[in-house]
Amino acid sequence: MHRRLLVACLGLGFIGCGGDNASQVIGNPVNVFDLSMARGTDVGDMTVVTGDSPDLAMSNAKGCNGVYSQTTIAQMRQAAMTGCVELDNVVSIATSPVSATSTSIRIVVQDAAGGDYSAINVSCSSKSTSHPCTAFSVAKNILAGRSVTVQGTYFKGSASKGGYELLDLDSITDNASGTAPAPQMVALADIERSANKTAYWFQKVTLSIASTDALKMYDFSPAEFKSSTSTTACGSYYGFGMLPKSATGTAGAACSGTTQPAALTTVNANEVLFGTDFHGGFTANSECGCISTKTMKPFPGLLSAASTLSGTVSGILFYDASAATGYQYLSPLTTADAPITNTSM
Repeated sequence: MHRRLLVACLGLGFIGCGGDNASQVIGNPVNVFDLSMARGTDVGDMTVVTGDSPDLAMSNAKGCNGVYSQTTIAQMRQAAMTGCVELDNVVSIATSPVSATSTSIRIVVQDAAGGDYSAINVSCSSKSTSHPCTAFSVAKNILAGRSVTVQGTYFKGSASKGGYELLDLDSITDNASGTAPAPQMVALADIERSANKTAYWFQKVTLSIASTDALKMYDFSPAEFKSSTSTTACGSYYGFGMLPKSATGTAGAACSGTTQPAALTTVNANEVLFGTDFHGGFTANSECGCISTKTMKPFPGLLSAASTLSGTVSGILFYDASAATGYQYLSPLTTADAPITNTSM
């Protein structure tokens, strides 16, 4: 299942639905809700994958013990070996929203030179049981667009674990302002759930979707995005699926009042999954049960059966895994990054 921290939405009386303020991509994240991912809090059996690689310092039961191998993200990811690494002067390209009560943050960093395999998701959770992040007080203040030095443990899961990748943070240093590489230009087919464009994972990507093949709503409740911890109707799903008009597939049901529809049992390989990792900046959501106690109306951005998407679209191309099944998904940073029509206001 999709791994997230579940916390109350401050001041609105519902859970996991976003914020009244827009989170910033360049600048302090001001979203008042902690919707940052809890990836890496329970890594489990991340079997080491062998292969040609730089000499990565290997982690052990006591952690890295202050020993890290300097490398680039591209070298590290292509080596595909778990180990203790130092990434010098990489650029933070996105950060998950944090609040005064947050205990975790994700920072997406990329080699300044860009290129294939050049980005990675950095996880920092002070409540983690497997890799408690003591650097959270520093990490939560890192802005997008900074040149940073990162030390931590890179995990590469085996094929039986879906090939999942992340870097658990030990320390981070804010060096100076940094210039992010240009977004990777991709085609619609590159961001479909099963495309597995490994070289583009964790990068910001941009594509153009023709109006003649606009994306339409397909699945309000993808199984991959269901919270494994939520016991409430609001805060149960962290993304949705859309399908190109040209693809054959029967859409699942839309919201029926505050009732969340069931997930599709059979999915189309052409589906594009959208994550709400940067909710607050990107307001689109499929959380049928999220009703604002201020207005008694659905939370802004609630999708409808008539919602479509075309034009210029961009976001972070994440990769996650549920058991042995991996999947790509796109997380727009702002609503302008994915101007979906026919949503609640």
